[in-house]
Amino acid sequence: MTRIIAGTLKGRSVTVPKSVTRPTASRVREALFSAISHMIHDFEQLHVLDLFAGSGALGIEAISRGATHATFMESDHKASECISKNLNDLLGVEVTAKNVHVHQRDVMQATNSESNERFNLVFIDPPYAMSDDTVEVLLDQLSENNWLGSGAIVVVERSSKSTVVWPDSFDALQNKTYGDTSIWYGQYTPDRVETS
Repeated sequence: MTRIIAGTLKGRSVTVPKSVTRPTASRVREALFSAISHMIHDFEQLHVLDLFAGSGALGIEAISRGATHATFMESDHKASECISKNLNDLLGVEVTAKNVHVHQRDVMQATNSESNERFNLVFIDPPYAMSDDTVEVLLDQLSENNWLGSGAIVVVERSSKSTVVWPDSFDALQNKTYGDTSIWYGQYTPDRVETS
């Protein structure tokens, strides 16, 4: 179990799927959301995309803080079922509601296609075994296939031994390391690329 840190769902428990995911430690989540809060100030009206979602804890935390739309994407069947259970049973958020979606899909394949929705806040927490090059390809796909709204904040969780190389359409904001985990923050800035 992991607990929601703040917002309307503060203290509520989120079930973590066994063996198939690597949950973000509570202290790392707390630091992560503190940093995001300084960047965006207000979660209201945000469209959130939680990739490699695992239990869905990051996206659910954003909902608790006021995000109005959330999409969770996870390839593992047990993990995607766990996200739906957390939303429906534990948190009372209907997955069938217009503003909450859970997709059991391969992230790399899904983001290689055009998106119908633009997201303002994106969490990327892939397996540590995924290469840095693949993460860079994913960032390119999000940019090129219209997954991101202008100014979107993208948060990447990686092993502390990894490096995130932001494509030209992003500004690197900061990165922090907590033990064997590093969190990288970037902002999607397509207008700067187009005018340069």
